[in-house]
Amino acid sequence: MHWLRKVQGLCTLWGTQMSSRTLYINSRQLVSLQWGHQEVPAKFNFASDVLDHWADMEKAGKRLPSPALWWVNGKGKELMWNFRELSENSQQAANILSGACGLQRGDRVAVMLPRVPE
Repeated sequence: MHWLRKVQGLCTLWGTQMSSRTLYINSRQLVSLQWGHQEVPAKFNFASDVLDHWADMEKAGKRLPSPALWWVNGKGKELMWNFRELSENSQQAANILSGACGLQRGDRVAVMLPRVPE
């Protein structure tokens, strides 16, 4: 708690205010996350809800392209994909699965892949 009082004093000097309620809410949320007690949405699709959102932000110029995936192999070779590239690769994989396997939107799929980007 001693360090927290120091931070609160610095915030006062900088003209910002810290609220103990905010800290309490954040710590409560942190504990919730640690124990897996956070709310789970009824429907969630990582590709459309997260990946496509950030890819659209990059396309619109509201976000600079930055690595969404940064992979380095044992020899030091690097592979970087931004959100737009990762979204395009995700869509290509979905198109292949829907064409070859006859999958449709809403079907659930589990895929096991090696830990190497392709």
